[in-house]
Order: sequence, then structure tokens, then C-alpha cells
Amino acid sequence: MKLVVKKESGQSLTEVLIVVCLIAIAGILGYVLFGDNLRKQFGKSGRAVGGHDTSVVGKTDGNLIVAKHRDLKDFSEDLDALDAPPPPPPPPPPPPQMELSTNAFHMGDNAPGVGLSWSKDFEITGDLSQVSNAELVVSFSSAIPSGTWQLNSIHQEDPVFINGHEVGRSRVGVHGEYTFTVDTSWLNQGYNNITVKSTWGDDFDVDYINLNFN
Repeated sequence: MKLVVKKESGQSLTEVLIVVCLIAIAGILGYVLFGDNLRKQFGKSGRAVGGHDTSVVGKTDGNLIVAKHRDLKDFSEDLDALDAPPPPPPPPPPPPQMELSTNAFHMGDNAPGVGLSWSKDFEITGDLSQVSNAELVVSFSSAIPSGTWQLNSIHQEDPVFINGHEVGRSRVGVHGEYTFTVDTSWLNQGYNNITVKSTWGDDFDVDYINLNFN
């Protein structure tokens, strides 16, 4: 009887060791497979106990969620990111239309305060990086009174400049609304300048000037 008892005791010890080894292996496999998720969950739980916000913004590459395996060196990287203040929102784009001049003015050598060159500074406050295209709209009209041979005529190609870059010219004998394409690289974030020049004298009026973005 004594030998039988010893044999059963040895078998029981072996079975216990086998079960302990299986549990250890299962624990290691579980940590390898689910370690990142467990770390995040325990980290969130610890933050929740401390009264912190536990929301986490996922990192994506297109539509694919990227999972990054970590070691002790960067173990708390995501938790540190939660403590950082959110980035400021991007500034809005410029308004669709900027009215650079709404009052008609005469271009000519006898125009007090204007003469052969009219210039004005203006400010762009929106984010120009969000602008794909820009257009300058200028309305030219005849400055010659009715009853003369020069009625409704523009006698020279009169240039328009933005920040020193010529964006376009009026055409001889053609008055009305002109639309000039503006290279957005010529525009400054902040203050800019527009200039209209008369190359003939008492040649035309400018009714309005608008800068459009899209």
C-alpha cells in the first residue's frame, strides 16, 4: 500500500507541473498577441482612476489602422500624446471676393490726386495655401464726353499690376469688364499692392476692381 501511495503522489506532482507549464505558455502567448491592447487598457484605466480624459485618437494610414509594437523606451508614448494640447485649427481661406475699389476714378493727366497712375495697398488675411486660382476683375469705361470723335474708346493698352507683376492690359478701343488670371505666387500673406497706369493721358475711367479666389 505504501508503494501505491507514493506512485499516486508522484503522478499528481507531474500533472501539476504540466498544468503550470501550460498556463505559463498560454500567458506568454497571450501577452505576445494581446500585449499592446492590454497595455492601452491598463493605461486608460490608470488615467481614469487619476481623473484624466481617457479618449484616444487612432492613428491611420489612409483607411488602414497602424499598430505599433513598443518596448520600455516608448511604452508611454500614446499616454504622453494625450497630455499634449490639441493643435490649433488651420486658418480659413480668403473670402471668395475682395473689393479692392468700389468708387469709380478717372485716369488721366488732368485728374487731381490720380494722374497717370493709381495705386492702393490691400491686405489678404486668409490662408493663401488653400487658394487654387485667383482672378482680378477690372471694369474700364470711356472717359471722353459724348459728342466727340473719341467717344467710347480706349486709345492705348493700359497695364494693371499686382505687387509689381503685370497681370494684364486693356485693349485698344474695347471698354467694359476685363478678367485677368493672377499667379497666386505673386500674392503675399498680408499686405499687397495694386497699380493701374494710363499710357495715354485722359484715356479712361476705372469703375471697380475685385480680386476673386476659388
